[in-house]
Amino acid sequence: MVWDTAGQERFRTLTTAYYRGAMGILLLYDVTNETTFSHITSWLENISHHAPPDVAKILVGNKCDMDGVRAVPTMRAVNMASAFDLPFYETSAKVAVNVEPAFMALVKKMLDRYRHRLARFKSVDGGFPNNNIELQQKQKEKRQWCSC
Repeated sequence: MVWDTAGQERFRTLTTAYYRGAMGILLLYDVTNETTFSHITSWLENISHHAPPDVAKILVGNKCDMDGVRAVPTMRAVNMASAFDLPFYETSAKVAVNVEPAFMALVKKMLDRYRHRLARFKSVDGGFPNNNIELQQKQKEKRQWCSC
């Protein structure tokens, strides 16, 4: 499921609830609007307070097709992405530039984190039974039988 709050202040209280269960977050800003870029750090702060610590995040500058009215230089965004260890994409939803690669990168990060969580859980728990018969056998072994 994808939630789009469009960075609107009226949705800020709802986003904290979305963060709790989030596996991935695309942080979008408009390359023609400096204000949207300047809000990225506050969004990252909210994410660090309310989202799982291993949530996948990607920084995306949208409207890269509008170079004539660009307000946020690409290098500035690259530097921010680097500072926060985020993958970075410039996209244009209007002319379909890098939209799919940005989403695919997010999905790949989400899958990597999910696999990492699963491996960590398996190592702590000793793994999952391969099938229902193995599970039933383990349950039988755990039972305490009366010898009377």
